[in-house]
Amino acid sequence: MSGERGVSLASFQETPLTERPWVKHYPAGVRLNLEYPDVTLQHYLDASAAEYPNSVAIIFRGLKMTYRELADQVNRLANALAELGIGKGAAPRSTPSVNSTTSSTIPARRP
Repeated sequence: MSGERGVSLASFQETPLTERPWVKHYPAGVRLNLEYPDVTLQHYLDASAAEYPNSVAIIFRGLKMTYRELADQVNRLANALAELGIGKGAAPRSTPSVNSTTSSTIPARRP
């Protein structure tokens, strides 16, 4: 993956934090990295559903869903995917492409 200036993601990740261009604009004392707990989003959702089951988690186009309802829907989706053999780290089986029958109706994405 390349950025606008042709820098690869791999080389960017190898650049020490202190040498990244935006760091010079940080005020003194700002931490350059953060430590995150090694837990999944599912963990946070389950914890929220247990602690606040009837609280609204999502409001979208007038539809409200509680943490309990959201956790139930997420678990149903995860179980359905597992039944199809799709699990953690699964990659897509194929990449969608534009062919001659669809190219006139679906604009191709420009780089």
